[in-house]
Amino acid sequence: MDTRMRIAFHESGHVVVAALAGLPVQSAVILAEADSAGKCYLGSSDLEPAALAMIYLAGVAAVRRADPTEPAVLGLVDAVCAQELLRAPSDTAATLAQVVAIAAREADALVALGWPAIERVAGRLARYGYITAEEIQTLCAPVAAREE
Repeated sequence: MDTRMRIAFHESGHVVVAALAGLPVQSAVILAEADSAGKCYLGSSDLEPAALAMIYLAGVAAVRRADPTEPAVLGLVDAVCAQELLRAPSDTAATLAQVVAIAAREADALVALGWPAIERVAGRLARYGYITAEEIQTLCAPVAAREE
């Protein structure tokens, strides 16, 4: 898988899982910046930290589903953010690792559920480098309808 498609799948994982969680997604882009390969712009939300952590973890889950041989390099920052969201003051390293592993499995399940929409969003994002909120709603609508 080429780099642009890998980034598109990664950002699409965030986009679709956020949409499934009911979080408004404003846009997603593929960037030419050194500090980030892509970005998903989310609206404000009252989501629990665990739900936000799953959105962070969904990028890596989507790339892994698209190509299981791909290394998870694009998701290192996301994994750290998810870990911080899930950290409780009394957590030991082992407990935190277990909590993150559970959230990662839940992200994998949501990516599987939203896979058709992830493929549609990734295709559009890879082709144009940008996707709007309206396009995201249209491309995610069949999955959201199935959820109801």
